[in-house]
Amino acid sequence: MASLIVKQDLEDELQITLAASYTSTIITRICDYADDMLKLKTNRTTFTGSAANIAKYCEVCLAIDRLILSNRDLVKAAISSISENGGTVQFNNGKTLASYRAEAEQLIKDLKLPGTKDWSLTFADPDNEHTGNEGSLFY
Repeated sequence: MASLIVKQDLEDELQITLAASYTSTIITRICDYADDMLKLKTNRTTFTGSAANIAKYCEVCLAIDRLILSNRDLVKAAISSISENGGTVQFNNGKTLASYRAEAEQLIKDLKLPGTKDWSLTFADPDNEHTGNEGSLFY
């Protein structure tokens, strides 16, 4: 399954060039992680049209968050400052890690299909006993 983003998208956003030697596999995994996370949180399997453009930027935000958490050395050239204990990370492009997280959260809300819950479990009903109109313990 291909992500909506690639290494170049992250480099463009962070205004750096990531080292080519050992980052391809890591970056691909992080991009795939962002794609999977977005699909799970929005209850979608694909994005088309305008939603695809919004989803692409959301994946960039999610991937940047993952990069900082998992391998800060890969993007150290893009970081202008880190507060004590890494509580606040400021990038050279003027954004903070918190702002990327906030943008991702808002975009996920915008992309989430109406009337859907944030569940990732599927319950089988082989005998078709439930119509979907029953009450639920979850709401």
